[in-house]
Amino acid sequence: MTTLWGLYIFQNIRVVFLMGLIFDIQTARLYESWCRSPQGRAMERSAEKLTLTLLNPQPGERVLDIGCGTGNHLLFFSKQGLDITGIDASPYMISMARDRLGSRCALKRGMAEDLPYDDRPPAGLKGGG
Repeated sequence: MTTLWGLYIFQNIRVVFLMGLIFDIQTARLYESWCRSPQGRAMERSAEKLTLTLLNPQPGERVLDIGCGTGNHLLFFSKQGLDITGIDASPYMISMARDRLGSRCALKRGMAEDLPYDDRPPAGLKGGG
C-alpha cells in the first residue's frame, strides 16, 4: 500500500500529514483552527477557484468528498447547489462536519479504501482525483 503525504506550513512549523491518519479530537480542533486562520482561508479560496475551474460543477450534480474532514469543502459545494456526500475516517471530523452542515449533506464514517460503493461510484458522482 502506498502512503501519500502532504506538507503544510502551520505557524512557521512544518507539519507532515499522512493520508490515512485518523485525526483525534485535538488534531481535529487544530486543523479547524488552522482552516479559520488568514492563511487557511486564503488557501481555501484558492482551492475553491481551482475546483470551479476544473470541475465546473452544475447545480444538482453529485459530489463525493473523500476525507471530508470538518466539512469545509462540503459547505462550499453545498453553496453551489450540489448534492453532496462526505466520508472521513475520523469520528471527530465527521461530528464537526455534521455540526457545521446539519442535514445539507450525507456524512459517513469510513476509509477511502473501503467506500460503500461497488467498484465504481454511483452514476453522476463527480470526483476530483
